[in-house]
Amino acid sequence: MESFKASGAFDELMGQIDAQIQRVLKINQLETITDDVVETAASILVIGN
Repeated sequence: MESFKASGAFDELMGQIDAQIQRVLKINQLETITDDVVETAASILVIGN
């Protein structure tokens, strides 16, 4: 069952990063996901236990 928990956490994290990417795109009026967009989204995301 341990892999199931990890998978669920991974899916949740991917959902959060996707939401941040969409936010960065909207705020900056962009249409293309670039490395800079992903890096910015990741830097905004707070990941903790």
